[in-house]
Amino acid sequence: MARRSRIPAFGRADPARCAVGDVYPDQGLVIVVVAPDGRAFELTAWHDEHDHSKFNVEESRELDEEGRSHHLLAIHAALVWLSQEAPDSADPIEVLTEGTRRFTRAMRADEDWSPFREFVTGRGVDPQESILVDYGHRLASDSPPERTGTAYFRGKWFMFIGAVDPFAWALIEVKEWHEIDETEARIRHGARVDAALRIAALEKGRSTA
Repeated sequence: MARRSRIPAFGRADPARCAVGDVYPDQGLVIVVVAPDGRAFELTAWHDEHDHSKFNVEESRELDEEGRSHHLLAIHAALVWLSQEAPDSADPIEVLTEGTRRFTRAMRADEDWSPFREFVTGRGVDPQESILVDYGHRLASDSPPERTGTAYFRGKWFMFIGAVDPFAWALIEVKEWHEIDETEARIRHGARVDAALRIAALEKGRSTA
């Protein structure tokens, strides 16, 4: 965590009540700051040339949906920390549902996911009732590019590995698919499991209403 006293006021957020979710170099120093209400801000800063323990903020902006998607885990971690100080802080799990919903919407509708939908349908899994818990790169220098993820369907968790088009990064084939238990799912994806369960419960509630 960066020292709060060195963060200037921005976006009507009180720096004394915010937490730093991420800091990384990118033509300067980029700092992701999270407010208790769940808003996240990206600050661009430079180290003071006379004192590298200090930095000067050049600009700040509130992250939109796309920007938040790149920092969801950092925003979640910051809110977990903030919730220990302020019980009225935004729900950290709800932040993770942003990414889980986005993954799931793409899986259910995007053309790039049609091989996946066809594959799981053939194994008795309805993609329109499934939640895509997580989906990310699986790097291996001696094999074609792959992505790995986990899907949740009616109380069951399925880990998969898919081959992707190296140019478009669209999934072209599911190479591995097997059921795992919730414990392993949590080891792999942490609190994203809770986000998936929350979405599944909300969708089930809507379908029975």
